[in-house]
Amino acid sequence: MIEFLPENIPEHYQSTAESIREYLVSVRGGAPFLSSTDGQILVEWLDASISPAIICTVIDKVALRRRKKRVKTRLTLNVCRGELNKMFKTEQRKSQKSTRSTQRVDQDTAFEQLKSKILAESLPVSIHPLRSRLIASIYDVYQVHLSNSDNFDLQDRKGRIEDQLQRTIKLLSDIHQKIYQETIDEHEELYFQAELELTSLRSILPPMQWRDAVDEVIRDKLRQRYPSLRVGVVWDMINQS
Repeated sequence: MIEFLPENIPEHYQSTAESIREYLVSVRGGAPFLSSTDGQILVEWLDASISPAIICTVIDKVALRRRKKRVKTRLTLNVCRGELNKMFKTEQRKSQKSTRSTQRVDQDTAFEQLKSKILAESLPVSIHPLRSRLIASIYDVYQVHLSNSDNFDLQDRKGRIEDQLQRTIKLLSDIHQKIYQETIDEHEELYFQAELELTSLRSILPPMQWRDAVDEVIRDKLRQRYPSLRVGVVWDMINQS
């Protein structure tokens, strides 16, 4: 059993669940644990063969919506459920209509554009090695995605893409956690800014929920600096190519 996962996550899902938990925590901060409710929801999604990349993309989308209107509830998978259901149905419709080409489009334009955006992000020097690994991981995802389906059994190909996406999710989580640690000197000012944004909630949130809400805003402000470092951006690249 992985330390921060609830007991209702089956063993065969634990590695995948851990990568999603890490990404969720890198976005919201606060306690690192996944609740039993979220654990059950996650099992339902994985049983339905919903890609972890879709789940993390939905986390990105919901986090963006919460940025526009700060709310008192904690960011959880349960909060993401409505958005996930909507996105999953959209992806299913796309899949049914897809007429996949076995040839690359514009000589890897989609990957090169994303790579340029990631390299343009002004990251602390200590994070550059992680960024290089991220770019390599995204390229591996892209290569398998564009591969001729005759070279792989379709199920095998899907599995290879999911394995690479899971590595990419892990790297993005690690990068954001590292950014949070590297900006410790800014946290006092970010805390002050977060308190101002959450003023209307101060009187109605218990101390622990208040701390979690402030931490989520601090992390969100840091993530705003690096718009290309999101699972949703990688997912969009795959779907556009």
